[in-house]
Amino acid sequence: MGIEAAGFDIRLACEFDKYCRQTILLNRPNTALLGDINDYSAAQILAAAQLDAASVDLMVGGPPCQAFSTAGKRKAFNDDRGNAFLKFIGLAIELQPRFLVIENVRGLLSCPMDHRPHSQRGPGFPDLSLDEMKGGALNFVLCLLQKAGYSCSFNLYNSANFGTPQTRERVIIICSRDGSAAPFCSLPTRSTAAMVSPDGKPLKTQSRAYKATPILIFQKSA
Repeated sequence: MGIEAAGFDIRLACEFDKYCRQTILLNRPNTALLGDINDYSAAQILAAAQLDAASVDLMVGGPPCQAFSTAGKRKAFNDDRGNAFLKFIGLAIELQPRFLVIENVRGLLSCPMDHRPHSQRGPGFPDLSLDEMKGGALNFVLCLLQKAGYSCSFNLYNSANFGTPQTRERVIIICSRDGSAAPFCSLPTRSTAAMVSPDGKPLKTQSRAYKATPILIFQKSA
C-alpha cells in the first residue's frame, strides 16, 4: 500500500503462502500473481507483468528471513529459505530495475555465512574463520549487488518510528543503479524517546489505531 501511495503502478506480486495469496487476489485482482519465486525466470516475470526489460522502475521484496533470524539455526545460504534470498537477488540483477528495496530481519546484520553454534566457541575451540564472522551474509549480498552496478545503503528501522502501531525492527536495503548514492529512508516521524516524536507526535498505539478504524459487521447469508 505504501508503494502504491508513492505513485507506483504495481504490475506483479510473488507470494508462496496460500493465505497471503488469497488476500492479494481479493484486494488486487488485476495484479499478476506468481507463486514460488524459485520456479520463475526473469523472462517469465516480465511476461506476466507485461513489461519489457527496460521499463522496470522498482523491485521490492522481503525474501524469507528464517535463515538469518537469531531465533533460528542461522544457516544463511545453506538453508532453502536463504537460497530464496539469493534467487531474489539473482532475478533483480537480471531484471535490472532502476531501484531495488529489500527488507529482512535484524539478524541479517550479524548473520555469518557459516554459523558455528555457541557451544563450540571459546576456550578449547579454534578461532572463528572468516565465513563464521558476524555480518558475512549481508556483506555477500551487498558485494553481489555492487558488482552488478548498484550502489547500496542499509540501515535498521523500527516501524513504530514511522506511525505503525507496533514495534518491529527491520533491515532495509535500498539500491540504485543510476550511479548516484543510494538514499536512506526518510527521517522518522515519531520517536520512542519519552513516547513522543521531535515534532510532538506521540507513537501510534494499537488503541489509537483501532479508534480510527471503522468497524465492519458481516452477516452470513442464508
